[in-house]
Amino acid sequence: MKNYLKGFKKITCILGITFLVMGMVPLPAVIQVVPTPEVAAVQPVAEKIEINPYLFKSEGESKGLTPVDFSGVNLMANPVQNRVACQGQGELCGPDQGSCCEGLRCMGSKTKRCLPPPPEPVCTTRLCPQHCGYEGGDIGQTGRFIDGKCETFICPAKCACEESCPANCGYEGGDVVPDGRCGYKTCAAVPAPAAQECPTTCGYPGGLVPDGKCGLTVCDPVPAPLEEKCPTSCGYPGGTVPDGRCGEKQCAKTAKCEKTCPDYCGYPGGTVPDGTGGQKACAAVVCLPPIPVTGAGGPTDPLVIIPVTGVDLTLNLTGLQRLFMTMGFMLFGVTMVLEGVDKRLKAK
Repeated sequence: MKNYLKGFKKITCILGITFLVMGMVPLPAVIQVVPTPEVAAVQPVAEKIEINPYLFKSEGESKGLTPVDFSGVNLMANPVQNRVACQGQGELCGPDQGSCCEGLRCMGSKTKRCLPPPPEPVCTTRLCPQHCGYEGGDIGQTGRFIDGKCETFICPAKCACEESCPANCGYEGGDVVPDGRCGYKTCAAVPAPAAQECPTTCGYPGGLVPDGKCGLTVCDPVPAPLEEKCPTSCGYPGGTVPDGRCGEKQCAKTAKCEKTCPDYCGYPGGTVPDGTGGQKACAAVVCLPPIPVTGAGGPTDPLVIIPVTGVDLTLNLTGLQRLFMTMGFMLFGVTMVLEGVDKRLKAK
């Protein structure tokens, strides 16, 4: 085991040194130079620029440009006379010299010349405040240049801001406040809510109700009655009991209670409830006539015959006998245990 541990240590040490060396020595990276979109767009355009050496003096030879030959063209044929229709910039103008070309004006106090018109000032737009309650009076600008100046106007006043009426309970009303439309409104009264009784419905969690005097009355919760189980006693006719959720559940009727058979003299027999939903049969009770008893001294009081009711008055010995048998087996077992203990003591 110790040899295996030593070998494992050597392997981990060599791997650690290898990874440290690889992390400290810089490795060469291949970098690809990609021209920017601006350089790529300028480069082909620069290659296509061609300068006519006959028009400009520059070093180098031309790249495909051929000078135009005007040797066979008579440039002086049909000369146009009096083609100047307007005076250019800086030239004299007036009734005798002629009018100025387009975009120029004949300007000057004594000597008039064609000059470009002075630039018009830039008029900015200055809007008026629009918030409610503004009193007005500020100077606004339309942004138009009219009659040598920027057009201005006086800002009008704005309507007063709308004010809210009091909303507290019991406010009598009558105050007049601005309505925000350059008018006024009369505040209405805020009467106290009508008094309310605390709810008595089942399951009400409790809360607050108005007391009619701008106050509140604390109401107690109304819990649901506890759930009741359906009666199981004999003779229950059926009905409903609380279900614990502010409702009622239906309970079925139960069997009639057991009744004893009638034992009065002359009972003709029949059936009575047995307590389990059924009926049991009852025997008839026969009435015997009184038998007169005579003696040596003459007739005496008649004997009273007790009618048979069918009740078994004998003692049930089955349970007692079973108890005796159980006790006998128990004593026999105790005897066997004592015999074993005795043998163990002898063996020692």
